[in-house]
Amino acid sequence: MTSRRSVSSNKKSQLRYKALKASRKTEIARLKGGYRTQEQTESLQRKLDKAKERNESLFKKNVQYLTSNWKLQDQIEEMEEKVNVLEQEQDNSKDTISELRSSNRNLGQLLLSLKDQVEEMEEKVNALEQEQDNFKNTISELRSSNQNLGRLLLSLKEENLGLKKLL
Repeated sequence: MTSRRSVSSNKKSQLRYKALKASRKTEIARLKGGYRTQEQTESLQRKLDKAKERNESLFKKNVQYLTSNWKLQDQIEEMEEKVNVLEQEQDNSKDTISELRSSNRNLGQLLLSLKDQVEEMEEKVNALEQEQDNFKNTISELRSSNQNLGRLLLSLKEENLGLKKLL
């Protein structure tokens, strides 16, 4: 008969075999994605929750990035429009500058012409002032001569009266 020890040893061996077999089944099931322990399920649930949170966070960030990208795209389009307007204004300014330079050249020529005319007019004014001075002198001389002639006439009248009285 078998001893107590051998029975106990057999039971232990059988238990070990069953545990090993169960462990293998659990491992195979786990690898296949089937059977899980409560702890594994909870661990997976925590990982899943963390992954969901991470996905939500990434989704929010992606939405923010997309929104900011759209805003930046709008700003880029606005800036491009402003650049186009500024380039058009710059072209217009260049045209205006060219026109003003041409106008300045024409005005410069006109100014030189006017300076020449002013010089001619100054010469004429000087000549007229000289003539006026000459006329004033002539008038003064004629007045003096008229006064002398007036005196002479008076003296001749007096002589004529004196002669008439004598006659």
